[in-house]
Amino acid sequence: MSLLKEQIYREIKNRIITCELKPGTFIRETDFERDLKVSRTPLREAFNKLEEEGLLKVISKKGVQVKSLSLMSIAHTYEARLLLEPFILNNYWDVIDVMAMQDLKNKMLSLIEQKSSRSSNQYIQAFFKLDNQFHRLICNSCNNEYLNKVLQEIDDEVERVRMQLGHNSRYMESAREHIAVITAIQDNNKKEAVAALVKHIKNSQNVALRSISHQDIDYKTF
Repeated sequence: MSLLKEQIYREIKNRIITCELKPGTFIRETDFERDLKVSRTPLREAFNKLEEEGLLKVISKKGVQVKSLSLMSIAHTYEARLLLEPFILNNYWDVIDVMAMQDLKNKMLSLIEQKSSRSSNQYIQAFFKLDNQFHRLICNSCNNEYLNKVLQEIDDEVERVRMQLGHNSRYMESAREHIAVITAIQDNNKKEAVAALVKHIKNSQNVALRSISHQDIDYKTF
């Protein structure tokens, strides 16, 4: 993919992941041609790649739709994370970057102590960034290209869910659960680390499903 095509792809994908392009909405190539000032060919190639990743869906006689979020798709996303990340932590234990985990733990503890700005969007986004880094550190220890492809798709979907949840995303509790996993890794306690990670993912899944189901959003139940 050329630099221009990659830039177009990244820009549209970012709009999807951040929910600037809302789940389930239809988009038109002409709008992006005008907005991004690009021709149809590289734009269509970017659309094709995003369709391959499952973020866009071409519907006959209707157009291109941003992938919808449903309770079922959210449940499946967390189910996949629950199956894969503990497996990676358990089987690639010896190559986990412990120093990077320590650095991440310090940043989380520092954020937790900043009580004055807890309600600000910037503060919450800082937690989201650390959350992404935590899960990527676990996944990056795995050199299986097939698993990594699936894991990236999981990360993208979790990010979309989180952008919809906003202040309801249990970011503080999640950070404490991350710290518990990292502490177990530092103590070289694999069993405890894996158990703590499983608990964290299950808690995140439960809150995501409960919160999304109570939001006034046009999501499909199944």
